[in-house]
Amino acid sequence: MSSYQAQVIKWSLNVEQLDLLKMFASGKAAALEFAAMLPPLFDPVPESLANIDTMNDDPVIINMASRNQILLSLVDYRSFAFDIDNCGMQVRLVGNFKGGGKWLLRNGSKHHQAEMSSHGQPEVAGSAIRLLA
Repeated sequence: MSSYQAQVIKWSLNVEQLDLLKMFASGKAAALEFAAMLPPLFDPVPESLANIDTMNDDPVIINMASRNQILLSLVDYRSFAFDIDNCGMQVRLVGNFKGGGKWLLRNGSKHHQAEMSSHGQPEVAGSAIRLLA
């Protein structure tokens, strides 16, 4: 389904935009930016995250995950990894579910040591290409 939707989008792109997709897919560009995408909702950011089980069934989360699958299909990427932390699910929610972030969790301690993970590392600087539709 996502590959079909990606193909529909590709039909609307110009030659320069298609070339940018090919550059990324072939490893000649480190990143693509899909600009001017509307957010799934315009509500303010909540003060705390909902329970992860609730979020898994949230229509906004499903919308974002579906959109992400379509964008990955534009560059011929597919979901391929199911890690043990994700229990084999297709969508992985990444957030401060264990504490140690800027804001304390409801039952969090000020002295909680955050786990180190690939999601907690400093932002990686790299070249980016902007794809404007």
